[in-house]
Amino acid sequence: MTRWWVALFLAVPSVASAQNLAALDVEAPEVLVAGLPADFDVTFIGDGTTPSFQAELLLVREGRESTGVLLAPIGPLTAPAGVRQERTIRRTVPSNLEGAYQIALRIDPTNAVAETNEFDNFVFSETYLLVRPRAPDAVAVSVVPAAATVMNGAMLDVDVTVRNDGELAGAIVASVRLSRDDRIDTADLEIGRQTINLGIGVEATRTIATTIPSAARARGYRVGVVLDPDGAIVEGAEDDNTAIAASSVGVFWSTLLLDTATAPVATLLTRYELRFAASGGDGTYSYAVTGGALPDGLMLSPSGVLSGSPTRTGSFDFDVEVSSDGLMASRSYTIEVNATGAPVTIVPVEIVPAFKNLDYEQRLVVGGGEGPYDWTLIDGELPAGITLGSDGVLSGAPTEIGTYAFEVQVEDFRGATDEAAFELEVIFASQVLVLTRAPEIAPFGDSVQLQLQAIGGVPPYEWTALTVAPPGLTLSAAGVLSGTPTEVGTFKMRVRASDSTNDPSTDSALVTIIVEDVGGFEIATPPLETATVRALYQVVFEADGGTPPLTWRLAPGSQLPDGFFLEAGDGTDAPVGTLRLYGVGFREVDQPFILRVDDAAGRRREAVYVLSVRAGTASGTSEGCVCVEPRRESLSWVFVLGLVALGLARRR
Repeated sequence: MTRWWVALFLAVPSVASAQNLAALDVEAPEVLVAGLPADFDVTFIGDGTTPSFQAELLLVREGRESTGVLLAPIGPLTAPAGVRQERTIRRTVPSNLEGAYQIALRIDPTNAVAETNEFDNFVFSETYLLVRPRAPDAVAVSVVPAAATVMNGAMLDVDVTVRNDGELAGAIVASVRLSRDDRIDTADLEIGRQTINLGIGVEATRTIATTIPSAARARGYRVGVVLDPDGAIVEGAEDDNTAIAASSVGVFWSTLLLDTATAPVATLLTRYELRFAASGGDGTYSYAVTGGALPDGLMLSPSGVLSGSPTRTGSFDFDVEVSSDGLMASRSYTIEVNATGAPVTIVPVEIVPAFKNLDYEQRLVVGGGEGPYDWTLIDGELPAGITLGSDGVLSGAPTEIGTYAFEVQVEDFRGATDEAAFELEVIFASQVLVLTRAPEIAPFGDSVQLQLQAIGGVPPYEWTALTVAPPGLTLSAAGVLSGTPTEVGTFKMRVRASDSTNDPSTDSALVTIIVEDVGGFEIATPPLETATVRALYQVVFEADGGTPPLTWRLAPGSQLPDGFFLEAGDGTDAPVGTLRLYGVGFREVDQPFILRVDDAAGRRREAVYVLSVRAGTASGTSEGCVCVEPRRESLSWVFVLGLVALGLARRR
């Protein structure tokens, strides 16, 4: 029985004798030039038993083998069994091709090798490449104007250096233009052009005579060149066709004009703004009022901005002068300031109580009409010691307890009036009253001492905290809130003040403490480096300062590119308190996002980052490479059956 099982096992075909070739990967440059050689990287697995085999490079569309255009045969090739092999093949691209293709590798195209799997002999690139015809490639090297200043309408020589990095000689049009910023393109004003004939790889400098248009405004311009502005040449690279001069050229005029003709109407107490405009000179202007008077409340800045809120109605005449490069021009203007149309109205306000023998002040409020306003007491009486000023302020120290009703009138600059009635209550000062009601400010992390205030009763006062004080602060019996704030934010605590009599008078109030967000706490990670497509990427975000633990997250609405993730530092892949960004991008993208970090003290910081993913050139194997492992051939069913039977025999 044992001999039968051994015979069955020996009859099973050996795995090592199985033959299989496999095409794994093929890569090519993003742009191929018809009729010129290019390098292609191919990856495959041999079977080790076949002395040699053939392969082919093809250009295909949509990954279909049937659309393949033979680029070149490869071979004969040899390789050890099951070992990943990489080769760089240089072949010439057919001169009659043009358009978008995928590069493909086909192993054993004639099926000369008997294999266990014939379906893994063809592979194509995931991305498309462009096949273009040979053409000139214009490169703008530099632009140098002959002068730093020039008058409008005058000639200006510009030296333009151009190079041809293409595969054909050609005539390249150079268009010289004026830009108002530090970029140059076909939207900028053209002032001259010239056709430059260049051989392959030739660099040349030409002087192009240009004319500054008479209508060009006086100011500084950057002179630049745009090559092939009409798009007549199909180039390998279109992003190197522009260059701009290192410094600006000042265009000046021999005349100066103040262009603003009139001043618009203004409205009383309403924000007004007028920007004066001039042309000519050297493009820099200084403005001043040289005669007449501006409306009250308006001012003219040296840069020519007239702004403010007029406080008087009427018609105002004034002269404005502008100067530039030793030239001067002036014009006369009139501004009409109209009334708002709103009637004079006394605004209802709460009249707070006054305390006997303590200083008191309360301002009455008016709206509409036109100031200045004059207030008078027309009925009733004020408490003894309190007076009403013509500016509408009730002030003084009342000497009698009681409730006093009175009526006031206000008259504006034009004689319009309004009347209103009020009541003022004077109460005993023996009643303790907590005065600290406005928010107290405490800087985060700094030692503070805030004295709470109270009046009335018999000092000294004993203070008690009825609710919890802000973190890091304590309230003393003398009413001093002291300590070092350990958390930012707005905190409300209720306090009670008692006087020193046998039957103490008390008062409680809600005190607001604002702990300001100050101190060193910032996101310290610089802008992100560019990630490479299909390569592992990671970066660790760190913060300077802050009270641990730190909490990191994306701001609401922000997101990372597909394939990237965030995790808090655990001390293994990243230090505790940091944030690790990691992942693999599978397509080119520029993804902005907002990163947020909060510390234990309630402080929050945000920073804007941009994660850019770009395609890279693969060379060898890197740590971040996402590799495709060769597929292991499955054991034949006969071999498996033999192993099972042998195992059963041994158990028996």
